[in-house]
Amino acid sequence: MVLLGTVASGAEPASKAAPEVLPFDAAQAPKELVQGKVVGGARWKDSNGETLLVLSEKPFQRAFKQGDMVDEDEGPVKGVELTALLGVREGKKVRVLRKVWEASPGCSFDNTTHFLAPKDLEVTDLDKDGVGEVTFAYQVQCTSDVSPASLKLLILEGGDKYIVRGTTKVQVAENETMGGERQVDASLEKGPPAFLKHALGRWERFVTHRWEQE
Repeated sequence: MVLLGTVASGAEPASKAAPEVLPFDAAQAPKELVQGKVVGGARWKDSNGETLLVLSEKPFQRAFKQGDMVDEDEGPVKGVELTALLGVREGKKVRVLRKVWEASPGCSFDNTTHFLAPKDLEVTDLDKDGVGEVTFAYQVQCTSDVSPASLKLLILEGGDKYIVRGTTKVQVAENETMGGERQVDASLEKGPPAFLKHALGRWERFVTHRWEQE
């Protein structure tokens, strides 16, 4: 951005422009950011240029190995890989700024590993530094009963990652729930205070999220 004119000595510095959120089209997602089926994403312009986040899910099947969650049969197991790739466009290419990857264990039960509300991502500039950040969450679970899933909520800003870990909260009886624990990572404890407040508010939205084919 080119600034015209001069700034008087002692004047307050100009505030950073807020990110401009742009339409995201999964079919047009850059190949550098795709590792499976694109289930959601976001695109915006900030002081880094055109930035994109792409969320991909990739089912897999392989032979049983120790640590998989199976019944008595140790045959082939299924699972899901989750990948979130954040990048910035540079000419005709996209440079990856951050990669988040996780996979479920091999599973012969119900596997509900997935991104939560992947088509409803938030792009903000909570610390008003001219660089947008994006918030998303996912759960990892293979289960044969009603039980909490592993839950992670992340904020990505440029190459930086801020995270809350815990479990989903599920109803196990009329007046009884299970799960809902959370642990705030040191990255958030030491990061901008606005990030922590935002993350904890969004955690309450996702902790009781019910799985649907989104």
